[in-house]
Amino acid sequence: TAQVADGSITVDEGGTTILPCKLTQKLSENDNVEQISWQRKTKGKPKLDNFFTITKDDARLVNGPDRRFKFIGAFAEHNGTLKLSNASVLDTGIYSCVFSIFPSGYPTIKIELTVRGKHTVGLINLHAIRNLDCICRTDLNISNKNSLRW
Repeated sequence: TAQVADGSITVDEGGTTILPCKLTQKLSENDNVEQISWQRKTKGKPKLDNFFTITKDDARLVNGPDRRFKFIGAFAEHNGTLKLSNASVLDTGIYSCVFSIFPSGYPTIKIELTVRGKHTVGLINLHAIRNLDCICRTDLNISNKNSLRW
């Protein structure tokens, strides 16, 4: 079975993280890993997006450039691990690492990635001579609304 110790990863915006993908099952003599593919469904790419393909001869981005992703695994060891640099809140979502094994099938590792946004907000001083009602609002895209303080 394809496994990952923890299916969820959290990283701060601008940080670097590892998306682990290692096949742990023992293959039969007839099995052959032909390809490792990465798919994602994120805030920035809400439709399922095939974005990285790894074969014994090549590791490359597909469907557009994104140099923040780098292959750091080893195909011969059935390791399709990627490194993501300069993570963005838009990278938050589900990442799937799919092994194409002939003739057995397609074991998949799913990882939920959360990118915590940086929040820098200036202070506003309000001086009131009389009673003052103040409506405060933010358009910060934060996952933990309870961490927002006024």
